Amino acid sequence: MAPSTGTRSGSSFTALGDGTHELPVSAAIRKAIGKGVGDTVTVHLDEWLAGR
Repeated sequence: MAPSTGTRSGSSFTALGDGTHELPVSAAIRKAIGKGVGDTVTVHLDEWLAGR
């Protein structure tokens, strides 16, 4: 898995890079983007090429 950055419904994030493919959305992020548990969240991933 390549390190990555991106946005979740307009809120930015950086993946932890621990090899998993799960992308949790914390309560703080859900609140910031106006989403609740079970709502659909649009995710945009950007390839992180720095240092590769």
